[in-house]
Amino acid sequence: MRFMSNIVVPHIWCVYIQEYDKELVESFSRQAGITSVSHIKDFTRTHFLNITIPYQGMRLFLAITLPKEYAHAISRIPLTPFAGKRVEEENYHINLHFFGEVADEKPIIKTLETISFKAFPLEIKGFSEFPSKQHPRVVFLGVFSPFLLELHKKIVSALHLSEDRPYTPHLTLMRVSKTNTKLAQAFFKTPFHAPFLVSCFSLFKSTLTPQGPRYSVVKHFCAH
Repeated sequence: MRFMSNIVVPHIWCVYIQEYDKELVESFSRQAGITSVSHIKDFTRTHFLNITIPYQGMRLFLAITLPKEYAHAISRIPLTPFAGKRVEEENYHINLHFFGEVADEKPIIKTLETISFKAFPLEIKGFSEFPSKQHPRVVFLGVFSPFLLELHKKIVSALHLSEDRPYTPHLTLMRVSKTNTKLAQAFFKTPFHAPFLVSCFSLFKSTLTPQGPRYSVVKHFCAH
């Protein structure tokens, strides 16, 4: 296993990692000789935590981005029935596949370059939620296109991927912590329709920061 040495991790990072990556915070605890997350918080209120962090590779995923005018319009949709963490406009995307930590992206890129597809129409249509309207944890917009489903099948087949759940394309709007049920009932009935033409999908790198995830394009793959 590769390591990065002498990394300085401030308190805000420890809190962020506690919320988003249990394995990392456990690794921090073991290597720093700290036995609990609360001890990490106490220690880092007045100190930086100098530890050796296992090399994690890159967090990669495949997605389709929105036209800028659509992303801007969606960012202005009021989500008043819900409290929680809203996805930032620049992070809007339609999911294709999440790889997680990848040590070497080159084989993935090489395989994706062999996939042939034509530009296709796609519809963003209707508000929905995971796991239920009574207790939503994620609010999203539905995504509909038989051509998108076909592209997903090509990607899964080419990369020999295994997926533990059916593919449900969607556009995440918010991760919800609290809901006004009465207002939410009306919200989910609100019509929304945004068709556009998809000509590319992209491989993204996700970087975790104290302010939230930041996405950057590794490579675009366009219709041909």
